[in-house]
Amino acid sequence: MGEKNIKTGLRPGGKERLSRLLRLIETGKIDPTPLTTHKFSFSELEKAFNLRECK
Repeated sequence: MGEKNIKTGLRPGGKERLSRLLRLIETGKIDPTPLTTHKFSFSELEKAFNLRECK
């Protein structure tokens, strides 16, 4: 994931909260893998955006 930029449209202060969250993930204090339901390669980006979870 090197050399990537993430741009968000969060509420005021959201940029700082997102930065803190990413630092917690980077340092291993938070493990985001339980939230991961699917994995896609970059070439499957359109497929990922169009995914609808079946229940």
